[in-house]
Amino acid sequence: MKLDANLLAAMKADPRVFRRPFFIPGRRGPTICGEALYDFQLADFAAMAAAFLAVSHNIEPNPPAIWIERTKGAGKSSDAATALIWLAAFCDRPLTIDVNAGDEEQALELWRAIKRPLKMHQNCWIAEQLDVRATSIVNDRTGTVIDFKTADAKGAHGSLPDVTVIDEVSHTKNWEYLETCLDNATKNPRGVTLCLTNAGNIDSPAFGFRETARESPRWYFSCYTLTAPWLDLEAIAERRRNSPPNRFARLWEGQWLPSTAGDGLSEGDVSAALTMPGPMPLAEVGYTFIGCVDLSHKKDATGFCVLAADHVRGRVRVAFSQKWLPAGGEINFEEVKKAIRVAHRRYGFHLCIFDPWGAQAIAQQLSQFDGIPAMVCPQTPPRQHDQATAVLELFQNRIIDLYNDGPLLMDIRQATIRERNYKLKIESPRSDSGHGDVMSALSIGAPEALWLCRGLPPEAWGGADCEIEIARC
Repeated sequence: MKLDANLLAAMKADPRVFRRPFFIPGRRGPTICGEALYDFQLADFAAMAAAFLAVSHNIEPNPPAIWIERTKGAGKSSDAATALIWLAAFCDRPLTIDVNAGDEEQALELWRAIKRPLKMHQNCWIAEQLDVRATSIVNDRTGTVIDFKTADAKGAHGSLPDVTVIDEVSHTKNWEYLETCLDNATKNPRGVTLCLTNAGNIDSPAFGFRETARESPRWYFSCYTLTAPWLDLEAIAERRRNSPPNRFARLWEGQWLPSTAGDGLSEGDVSAALTMPGPMPLAEVGYTFIGCVDLSHKKDATGFCVLAADHVRGRVRVAFSQKWLPAGGEINFEEVKKAIRVAHRRYGFHLCIFDPWGAQAIAQQLSQFDGIPAMVCPQTPPRQHDQATAVLELFQNRIIDLYNDGPLLMDIRQATIRERNYKLKIESPRSDSGHGDVMSALSIGAPEALWLCRGLPPEAWGGADCEIEIARC
């Protein structure tokens, strides 16, 4: 596809003209960028266009720094990608454009946002000018390079970029790296700094940086806190039901909140789950049973829970639960193993999942000598996030059934779900009665129970982050 030379010249002079024939991925397929923008996007595009035109002409931009903060799904990455594509394609002098992120996956977000429209056949006229590589995007004609970098503070020193992009400021863990990126940007008086972010934690360095940008005349500051108008409101309502209120408020409503903010399960959701007169006496047709064990030796209690996945009604029952306190200073593991064997004979476990602390030997014994399909599940941050999300979904969607078991209900009511480094985790207070051990046991098997009641096959369980090892001799 060839474009008229006069049109290309007009695009070079005005990024708004470039957006008219430029296609972007839309909800219903390829969409012309210039016809799909809302007022908040137009304002941000105008700021980026003015700054990038100044860079292209090698003059000082005014203002030299841009802060774009939006709710999840509101297009900050795709809009920045469009602006960067224009700059990389139409500036005649070689530019160094550094895109900085906390880790490789984060850096790939903006890399993908640039790659996607360049791979659309409608944009072949512009894609011919830019070579998409593994960690960079290059204009071989001009020598411009968009370089994607991650948080390596030593490697960041010495760069003199024309454009410094800091993606997901609120997610930054290595603040020294971000400071180095800003130091590098400051060295170039004709350069531009572009910060993209969701809301984050109000007690983090990111919030202090944000307030500097909001109050400084050197910055264009934009904050969009509404739901993106192109998103499905029913899907957003579903995320509200299945997310902790604070996490939802941060991501979908743009609220900066304390990192210590946590949410417990609502009493209404817990009370609604109390539908059973007592434990299930035997296995029943239509249910698949999972044993869940949170072991402790001396410091805390040990919790054991049996979950029953009802794949007909799409519900999960707590069929049985038990707690052992450290009598005489430590837990009697023989009693725990006996209870697991009895429960397996009663229900017939599809699998029995153990917290890995001290569990490898017990899991191997039960697997080898009792035929119990015992599994050890490492408590990595992604796995803990899956567990917390599954517990939220079970209770907030009211698809879990409990009986009135004192230790379990106490653990459930005392537990909070907190966000740590943007992943969820269930936390419980430590007391003489343990450390939320029965609730921990329930959560250990909650993802598998949820997937079973949905009828998902084992190979679909857990996604890439699920780390489950079968404990066999």
